[in-house]
Amino acid sequence: MTQDRLADRLGVSPSTVKRKMAELQNKGLIERVGSTKSGCWKVNDPR
Repeated sequence: MTQDRLADRLGVSPSTVKRKMAELQNKGLIERVGSTKSGCWKVNDPR
């Protein structure tokens, strides 16, 4: 699911989704696996 589609489904702006995903990435809770176009997000265990 794209960030734009996620924003639409959550009822928030695309910039909000991008900002929150960047925060999660900075905290090490998610990481990008693969390329920008065909990759996916991996959710890391917070423990």
